[in-house]
Amino acid sequence: MMKFSIKGLFAHSIKSKFLTVSILLLTIPMIVLGILSFQKSSNSLSELGETNLKNSVEYTVELMNVLNEQVENGDLTLDEAKEKVKLAILGEKQQDHTRPINKNLDLGENGYVFISDNEGNLIAHPTNEGSNLWDKQDIDGKNYAQEYIDHGLNGGGFTYYSYPLPNNPEQIEEKVTYSKAFEDWGWVVVAGTYMIDFNEPANEILQLNLIII
Repeated sequence: MMKFSIKGLFAHSIKSKFLTVSILLLTIPMIVLGILSFQKSSNSLSELGETNLKNSVEYTVELMNVLNEQVENGDLTLDEAKEKVKLAILGEKQQDHTRPINKNLDLGENGYVFISDNEGNLIAHPTNEGSNLWDKQDIDGKNYAQEYIDHGLNGGGFTYYSYPLPNNPEQIEEKVTYSKAFEDWGWVVVAGTYMIDFNEPANEILQLNLIII
């Protein structure tokens, strides 16, 4: 009886080890594949989102060039041209001094285009038009407005900083902007959104992979 029990335990131990190794051989490649697919998707979506930001700014700057030519030809006043730009990227100013976000510019759930001058004054903005952001800092102490203005004045570039979500001020997320200056008007065009807006589909892929695993 003792021999049988020892033999049975030995067989059970071998079976358990075999099952453990088999499970690991199945799950480890799936986990690695899931992580790699998430990273690839996330990186690709981030690049695509950043391209959309840049294209939106370039489109706005080109619109300003066209309108400025009309101003120089006497077809528009400068104020009329500037207002046309504000209406194109956002919308008409409401009684509460806010402007609607133009949903035709697909920059993610929280993305939009706005305009600053070289001193950080918001010329066109959905909620803070007229305020000054020059000395504003994120939670890491970065003067993000100064940085996107500097990038804009030097041919265009991306700025990354931490900022609260509009619908949840307690949640801090990474925000990205692309900026470029239109020097004839002393304006800097900025398009910005949160990185999570880009990566939401990648997060869904990761969740699906975890469910499958």
